[in-house]
Amino acid sequence: MIVTHLKITNLRAMEAAEFRFQPGFNLIVGVNGVGKTSVLDALGVCLSAVMKQTNKLRTRVESFTRDDIRVGVDALTVECGIRLGEKDYAYLVHKPRETSVPQEKKAGMPREQVYDTPERTEFLGKPPAPVSGREFGGRPLAVLFSTNRAVPSERAPSKGVAAGGVAAAFADAFAHRELRIGEFAAWMRVQETLRKESPTAGRVLAAFEKAVSRFLPEYENLRQGENDGHQLWIDR
Repeated sequence: MIVTHLKITNLRAMEAAEFRFQPGFNLIVGVNGVGKTSVLDALGVCLSAVMKQTNKLRTRVESFTRDDIRVGVDALTVECGIRLGEKDYAYLVHKPRETSVPQEKKAGMPREQVYDTPERTEFLGKPPAPVSGREFGGRPLAVLFSTNRAVPSERAPSKGVAAGGVAAAFADAFAHRELRIGEFAAWMRVQETLRKESPTAGRVLAAFEKAVSRFLPEYENLRQGENDGHQLWIDR
């Protein structure tokens, strides 16, 4: 899955903005307060809904609140474009300030003096078909790395992690949570135990080590702490 574009209207301090993403890394640069975090939040809200629908998950999706609507306007709108395989799709999130508004010309007519302004969270046009995980390239994946992920935490994972099937992998994927090191350590401990019986576990750990060496070339041997199973150690 590739994110192709993002359109934002009346989100927080942003009146209107559009981003076209290119293959590879895309940098969003600006002074403090210009809206960089709002862009990431908009992507997180849209992609959490896309992941739920395409992967047939029952997890909670991220959403906007009334406080996210720019002051002085009635609604915010975000459109996120994605590409799955060779097809392009667009997901829309529309959040009104009020669920219904009065019609001045219909005052005194109880059935017609107000009209509904519902929220919209849906694909524009025909949605992509749900995936099974057996497709070429695997499942569509997305994850939010907010600045809060750099803060270590010993907080217990949410109940969503205990969900069955692939839902556990998507639990809190778009939440502004801290980095739960103990969760990583527990996962590594399980994979180390399983690698004697399952080649898949060994390949997963090898891929994890390769990712560490790629992003931290001066470090190696990421492992569980010897004195505390809730810590991770790495050699330099």
